[in-house]
Amino acid sequence: MSIEDLNVNVTTLRDEEKEQLIRSLESELIEDRTNQTAPCPLGFICDGSRMANCTKIRAVPVGFLFGDVHAGAYCPEGKDTMSICPVGHYCPTPEEMIECPAGYFCPHKTAIPAVRCQVSVFWG
Repeated sequence: MSIEDLNVNVTTLRDEEKEQLIRSLESELIEDRTNQTAPCPLGFICDGSRMANCTKIRAVPVGFLFGDVHAGAYCPEGKDTMSICPVGHYCPTPEEMIECPAGYFCPHKTAIPAVRCQVSVFWG
């Protein structure tokens, strides 16, 4: 079973079906890192002998309680957790952190710059 097959509403599943989906997700998302000494690569989060691809985590459907809740997350090299994209930047993928373009405001956790700055004139 692949991530694309997981577009289901978890609340409607029986316990054994949920367990099967969780096992499928783990096998799809978790990779073995045993015998690797290099830092956790860009776009991955690592925990000891295991690592997970942040792009695959982000692709899990929202109905399975993941998916776009990770939009605006960044997975820098050498880290064991996802980071929230900082203010002044946007993160269209977990591997990219780009400076916010001129004329836009990018609050933390921005995936795509959408807030345009308005020019205001104040009379004193």
